[in-house]
Amino acid sequence: SGVPGAAGASAGGAAAGAAAANTQKLEMAAAAVLVHSAQCTDANCGIGHCEKMKKIHHHFLQCSVQQCAICTKLKPLTYIHAKHCTNGPGRCPIPYCDRAKQELRQLLHKKQQQQQMAGGAAGAAAAARPGGAA
Repeated sequence: SGVPGAAGASAGGAAAGAAAANTQKLEMAAAAVLVHSAQCTDANCGIGHCEKMKKIHHHFLQCSVQQCAICTKLKPLTYIHAKHCTNGPGRCPIPYCDRAKQELRQLLHKKQQQQQMAGGAAGAAAAARPGGAA
């Protein structure tokens, strides 16, 4: 190739894409274990990580500690689940799914507002510059 480093950049981009896809696959698998464990009643379940997730799930339902380390780690997983959950309100086996969906909507709305504010400020700054928008 005539461009130095072009092949390396392409390979780096492919590696980053593969890493992101792998991370997404792991997140979805963990979210699936969360759904399974929320419904599982088998004390000797053979599904990987089910027993651990049952304990975390039970803790999350009972915990009232602000900024609890366990709950803080579980929260992103609840968001991943909620983002992909197609169950209607009150129909998901994850009892806090509706709350996670609501929090996701609020976060998205807040992010959109911040982007609009940033875009508006940039436009106003350009208009204020001499020779800017006339």
